[in-house]
Amino acid sequence: MIYHFIDNYGTFRVNNPYKISYLYFPLTNKDGTLLSSISPNLAGDIKKDNDRFLTPPATVEDIKNNPLCRRDFFIRAKDGIVYQASKPFPQEYLECGFLYHKLVKENELFSLEILNFIPFDLDAEVMWIKIRGKKKDKNYPHLFPPSLWKRRKKPKGSSPRYLSPK
Repeated sequence: MIYHFIDNYGTFRVNNPYKISYLYFPLTNKDGTLLSSISPNLAGDIKKDNDRFLTPPATVEDIKNNPLCRRDFFIRAKDGIVYQASKPFPQEYLECGFLYHKLVKENELFSLEILNFIPFDLDAEVMWIKIRGKKKDKNYPHLFPPSLWKRRKKPKGSSPRYLSPK
């Protein structure tokens, strides 16, 4: 079986989720005023409704192949090696529960936990990142934070714009 349930609340795990094509999950708040989709490679979109997107709209093909649809960040270890969070790690599993998405990745230097959810009463998606070094030689990773995005005001009569770098 591809997944296995880990509790009585519908929470399940998928080992090596990057091997499964077209896998993505919904995220939303209690009122449905912010809608989001996310995949194991951290791709997807965030929108207010079908006409107002905070990120570029993503199709299933975009979720699989388009790097512009990813919530990505990089980790540089002290030895200079750079790891991309959206790429597969040697050990990896996905845990999904009621409107949250948690990716746990491990290699020989560190473990990485990425939790995505939309708070119950807010219009914001939260990405909580936990990094734990494994070596005692203080080879802890240094984090390059995700790109910060903002919405630009749309000039009257212009075509729709999406998020752009600050």
